[in-house]
Amino acid sequence: MMKQSDIQVGDSSDYDRTRIVFLTGLSGCGKSTISVELAHVMKRECIDTDERITERENRSIREIFETQGERRFREIETQVIQEIVENCTAEDANKYVVALGGGALMSQENVACVKKAGLLALLEVSCSVAAERLQGLYDRPLALDDKGKLLSVEKLSDRLARLLEDRSEGFSQADFVVNSGTNSIVTTCENIRSYVESLAL
Repeated sequence: MMKQSDIQVGDSSDYDRTRIVFLTGLSGCGKSTISVELAHVMKRECIDTDERITERENRSIREIFETQGERRFREIETQVIQEIVENCTAEDANKYVVALGGGALMSQENVACVKKAGLLALLEVSCSVAAERLQGLYDRPLALDDKGKLLSVEKLSDRLARLLEDRSEGFSQADFVVNSGTNSIVTTCENIRSYVESLAL
């Protein structure tokens, strides 16, 4: 049974279950993993915007950051989000769960696009838990210092805390918040599915 602490609800009174379910949250909240399982549970297809970007650019996120900078990455990210939404007609939008990059909602253009096209769920996790999950991952620019060396859990947690503050405005646009820090992937997905389906009752 879902506990009250597992989900916090905003205003989703006008939500249509035939729309896209978007997942957002701090790096390390589990977006990529949860989106795959949630798509399976809800019998939808999963789209990960970071994966779409790497496929489109034929290079890793880290390489894009290193060679073209974050600004260019964010431009590409916006293009990819818009393409996903534009390619989802009213008839097939309910086929998708979309995992957004952790910084995607810093752009008000992205926020408006996502909110118009679907329901936005924030996966909530503490900075310390997220840091433990990310520590040791060379393919995450966030987990590296300026020299490309891995950050300690403590320094990574501090960096995540600063990011959370910067991204709080975008995250506050979520239609509902789900605990993905202490719950299992299965429980988190079931909580999201139950809530989304309850909106159609």
